[in-house]
Amino acid sequence: MWITEGAENAKLFRVANGRVESRNSPAGPVGVTYRSPDKTIWFGGTNGLWRLVDGGLVRVDLPKEMADQSPFLQTITQDHSGGMWVSFGRHGLYRLADGVWTSYGGREDLPKTGVVIEFTDSLGRVWFGYTKSQPAVLDGDHVQVFGAPTTASVWGTSPRFMDAGRESGSAGSLGYSSSTTDASIPSERRITSCFVEFPELWKRPTGTFGSTAWVVSFTSAAPKSQRR
Repeated sequence: MWITEGAENAKLFRVANGRVESRNSPAGPVGVTYRSPDKTIWFGGTNGLWRLVDGGLVRVDLPKEMADQSPFLQTITQDHSGGMWVSFGRHGLYRLADGVWTSYGGREDLPKTGVVIEFTDSLGRVWFGYTKSQPAVLDGDHVQVFGAPTTASVWGTSPRFMDAGRESGSAGSLGYSSSTTDASIPSERRITSCFVEFPELWKRPTGTFGSTAWVVSFTSAAPKSQRR
């Protein structure tokens, strides 16, 4: 377990086997951490982007235009090709592959607003959560952006939506199947805050549901969640 604390004299703590080991943090105050599938630990802080190699922190050079934007490092995920998607919030999204940074992964079909959360699911799809409650997913070479028209257009789409809605309605949330392509996010949500995947099968009288994920949005009130 890695723990960060401190605003000025930032420290990293590693907790293992009941022991706590303290380390100075060259990354400065850490705002984001990520453990990639190859077990590499990444730290994003006010002093840049770092990764843990053989017990030591190695600095990762940022894109030239982002060299002084490290305090805005927001979220990181690795796609199944080994590329690292790194968000600087409203300042941009970049993909790092083979030592080369590419703005928005070289894609014109990804929204250009701020990315606040990223997630790679077990099927290899990369999910991006934007401000103004706009999720998008990169599935292979296809990008799908989920808009925010009205809740009414969602409820009337199919019985599957209706079933999921009844199931989660007591929590004040809307349900969607992960396989749909025309789902919408209600416009009153402001920030897509996190993605959580439940890869187990969901069995219903009408059939078997596969990989399921929750999209959680926070407003000034209580958090609300949606099943995809």
